[in-house]
Amino acid sequence: MHEVTRLSAQERRRLVEQLVEGAEESVAAMVRVAAPDLPDDPSAEQVAAWVELVGLMGDEGFGEVFRAGPGVEGPVDARVERYWRLVWAVNGWEVVPGWVP
Repeated sequence: MHEVTRLSAQERRRLVEQLVEGAEESVAAMVRVAAPDLPDDPSAEQVAAWVELVGLMGDEGFGEVFRAGPGVEGPVDARVERYWRLVWAVNGWEVVPGWVP
């Protein structure tokens, strides 16, 4: 299993807090409520999603785009959309095509 799957709950929360640091409170609150929570016995799909998600959360360029929050116009950044799809996969939630918070 990949080493990032062994992060403690506290380390996982720290990743989320680093991602939302400086974000609008509405964005930060939404991310905290829907924080990725890798189960104790994850499926291969959940592990793959978690590994990709940790890489994405560690990308400062992504963090800047994410913290900026949703734009008034234009499409959602593909990386932001990917973030939410990965969170849903890690949490075992149904992915809703075409919907991004």
